[in-house]
Amino acid sequence: MSRGITPSASGPLSSTEVNAPQIAIPNPLAVILSSSTRNSAEPGTTFTIGVTVSNRSGQSVIAQVFLDKLPVLLRQWCPVSQEYLALAPDQSGEVTFPIHIPLEALPANYSYAVVVDAPDQDYPPRLYHQYLQILPSSQEATSENDPTFVVQPLTTVGNPATCQRGEVLPIQVMVYNRSERVDRFRLRCPDLPQSWFSIEYPRDEEGVGLILAADSLRLNPGDNGQILLTIHPPFETRAGRYDPTIQLRSENDPNLGLLDIIYLQLLPTYTLQPAFQTIVGRVGGQAGIFEIRLGNEGNTDREIELETKDTEEGDLCTCTLSPNPVTVVPQTTGLAHLRVKPNKWWRRPWFGGGKVINLRVVLRDRHQHPLPNDVLQGVLMWSPRPWWQVWPLILLAVGGIGLILYALWWWLLKPPVLPSIAEFFAEDSQYAAADGDIVRVGWTIADPERIRSLRIVGRSPDGMVSSGPLDYE
Repeated sequence: MSRGITPSASGPLSSTEVNAPQIAIPNPLAVILSSSTRNSAEPGTTFTIGVTVSNRSGQSVIAQVFLDKLPVLLRQWCPVSQEYLALAPDQSGEVTFPIHIPLEALPANYSYAVVVDAPDQDYPPRLYHQYLQILPSSQEATSENDPTFVVQPLTTVGNPATCQRGEVLPIQVMVYNRSERVDRFRLRCPDLPQSWFSIEYPRDEEGVGLILAADSLRLNPGDNGQILLTIHPPFETRAGRYDPTIQLRSENDPNLGLLDIIYLQLLPTYTLQPAFQTIVGRVGGQAGIFEIRLGNEGNTDREIELETKDTEEGDLCTCTLSPNPVTVVPQTTGLAHLRVKPNKWWRRPWFGGGKVINLRVVLRDRHQHPLPNDVLQGVLMWSPRPWWQVWPLILLAVGGIGLILYALWWWLLKPPVLPSIAEFFAEDSQYAAADGDIVRVGWTIADPERIRSLRIVGRSPDGMVSSGPLDYE
């Protein structure tokens, strides 16, 4: 299938593009560039971009290599901006893109991208962000009557001026009028937005006691004067290297090109404000929900890795963080969602206010940049069980206690069992009372072991004692 990206129309690269796309699919094409990310060249020279591509896959690949986001001038100077390479497995190939810089080219900074793609494969394209700086020509002839200027402080590629965020960088431009005519000079900075800088000229004196604000520097023949250029990058400017060009324009000779480059390094500020916010902090059988907010108040991208756990309970809870790591661009707030679910149901409390689970989130910067606070703490409340789970247990406990009390009463407090006559009978149902026969009787006594003594008394129906008593021990 055909897929990929095609060269776009000319224009600057946006600040959101990176050197290589962050795509999970592996790309077996290895790429080596002959140039670094930032390059420089002088007018009248040819700058060559070399790209070597190696096919590390097990099949043949047709690689498309092209320059993307080319500015208009670079597109005019580069006759070929796209090439193809047919690569067998484990084969390498190289393409070159020459950029012919004309002699009349003015100092400027250009950005573009080198893209390596395989349109017929599912490989993700590789994108490399590049910069090209056109330096002032070293072959320019300067007449002894031409004006000149000197910039203080002096900056070079290896020794740029440094500036912290929120600070200003004052630059003094000393102008020398070596011509034989009165001239006016104006300073321009075409590479920077107007909000980045301000220019202050010496005030003109018109007559006695009248001072007017000036929009240029007026110099008599042989005189010199100073123009104050103040660079004040906006607070939200990203840290990095900036090489703006300054141009001095002569009113008498508008075609005279007086140029210089200021090399500026805006220093990084690593200001990060992490916060732990509770969304659902009291749970029963569901998961608690929290948010980790990372406010990047600095001027560099931050990549923060997160690690979370419950501090006191070991593996009592299962913690899930998404996304992780978190990339936060300057002046924005990164957000990570944390879900914490207790996974040992038998440890859920039965009564009371619930179980407090202390949480910790450890922050770690992938590039070892400083963090004001690398540990965030939070609390998850595990609610007690609902009443419909507790009441059956309460009833069961009450019933068990009742049975225990009854057993104790039965064995310890029950009244003693009294012996009783279970059966009383005559051994012979026939006898002759008139003949003086003796009636033999028998009886059965329940619990005889409780009897200490036995007395037998015979009584008539009217209650009179007719025989006995007979005592047995």
